[in-house]
Parts: sequence; C-alpha cells; structure tokens
Amino acid sequence: RTPTEPVREPRGSSERRLMTIGDFEAMILKNREDWLEGEVINLAQETFKHHRDNITIVLNNREELNKAFLVTRNMLNQANQDEAQIEANEMDEEIHPYFIGNTPYKFDWDVSSVEDFSKLGKEFFDTSLLASESIPFTEGNYWPKNLENWDMSSAVDLSEMFKDCTNFQFVSLKNWADKLGNVRDASSMFKGCSEYDDDLSSWDVSSFTMIDNMFKECFLFDGDFSNWS
Repeated sequence: RTPTEPVREPRGSSERRLMTIGDFEAMILKNREDWLEGEVINLAQETFKHHRDNITIVLNNREELNKAFLVTRNMLNQANQDEAQIEANEMDEEIHPYFIGNTPYKFDWDVSSVEDFSKLGKEFFDTSLLASESIPFTEGNYWPKNLENWDMSSAVDLSEMFKDCTNFQFVSLKNWADKLGNVRDASSMFKGCSEYDDDLSSWDVSSFTMIDNMFKECFLFDGDFSNWS
C-alpha cells in the first residue's frame, strides 16, 4: 500500500495551521483508517503535544460550534467502543489514547466570529460527563483547551451558556474581561453552577441589558461586582 501524505501535523514546529471542524474531523478519521489498515502513525505523547500546539480549529458560527462538541463526543464514544476490542486483543491498544488525546477539546478553538453562545450548558455538561466515563481521573473536569482565553469579541448572547454545569469549577473566565463589548444577554449564564466561584470584577458589562438569574443557584460564588455598571 502506498503511504499517504501525513495530514496529522503541520510542517515545522512553529507553523500555525487553521482548520475547519469539518477538515479536522476528516483528518482524524483518515488517520484512524490508515492506522487500522496497517500504516504506521506516530502516537507518542510528544507528538500529541506538537500536534495540539500548532493547530487551531476555526469555528465561524453556532452550527460549527455545535459540531465541535458533537465531534468530541463521537470520538469519546469511539474510544469506548475500541476499548472492548482492545480488551479482546482485536485491536492495538494505542488507538485508544490517539482518540482521547486528539479530540477537538485538546486543541485551541477560534470562536471570535461566533455571536450565539446561548444554551450551551447541556453541550458542556454532556461532553464532560462522557469524558468522565472515558478518561481516567477526569471526574467531569473536562473543558475546551483554551476556554479561559476564548476571544468573545463577537458574542451577543451568553444566556444559559453554562446553565446546570454542576461540574463547572477550576476554570477562570477573568480573561474575558475586555472581550464582551457586544454582549446583550447574559441571563441565567451560570445558573445552577453550584461549584463555581471566580473573580469577574474586571468584566466590562456596559453593553449587557439582561442579567437576570445570571448567578442563581451558584451557591459557592462570592464575586465582587462593585466595578460593574
């Protein structure tokens, strides 16, 4: 079989590669196909890191954002299915870390063009729950790699973005401070995030028009809003 040109890594250690979520999914599935057909793929942990640090997944709208979550869950489900074959010695065990080590969550996401982040709570929670079943020691603490530094400059609707994410902790969104200038609706954004606490005092909320129930049932939240106006 003639080896295919590798599509899994950028050329050069510092080259930044931008990919759509569709191209990313095709890349992962192609690598999986090559692996199962016997083509050698380097699955070392250092390759994972090099791969992740040099690729950004560009999500231009809400539809593409939803697909990034879906692709992540599909890969975690595939890893679970592969585990059964691995245990039966029907598949090389390295395919499992490849799938859980290269989900979209392990790469930077460029969401700078997305306006609608509403009602993403279920996407976040369901993905974290599945990860806790697939990845040892995750225990629900599973979030997109660069969530804390997302460029939210186009965001308009954040309503229910993290609603009912009872596992939302160990994440700080203070770096979103000056990136929220177009937000109008943040109602119920963190509602039900019972474990969440953060310092959001530097957030620019001057454009917010709806913040009702924003922190309802956030029992541990002790934020300082004295600078909000």
